[in-house]
Amino acid sequence: MVVGMGDLNITPNIARLLRVFLEDPEQSHFGTELTSEARVSAGSLYPALRRMEAAGFIEGEWEDIDPSVEGRPARRYYKLSANGAREGRLILAEYSANFAPPPPRGLMPNPAPRGA
Repeated sequence: MVVGMGDLNITPNIARLLRVFLEDPEQSHFGTELTSEARVSAGSLYPALRRMEAAGFIEGEWEDIDPSVEGRPARRYYKLSANGAREGRLILAEYSANFAPPPPRGLMPNPAPRGA
């Protein structure tokens, strides 16, 4: 299910990513870290990050390293923008209110017995 919010469609993956970014709005994250924390597959992660960046919710920046010295490619770090933090909180509140999953079966009240 998709909820339209301005230039960004809020999908379950984007909602999970927003939650991770909003846990500490000042922290930067890289892709592998986000796949784990947001429980989003790599195949879904990067298209979602591109959409979030294009809509101004996050800002991406390549780290300044020498890959031959570090022994790995440079990472792209993503950080929530000021607008993303403000709008993200509102979006998640609305998203949660409209699309919250039902409670687990064990937490549902027992129905009244028939004939009671």
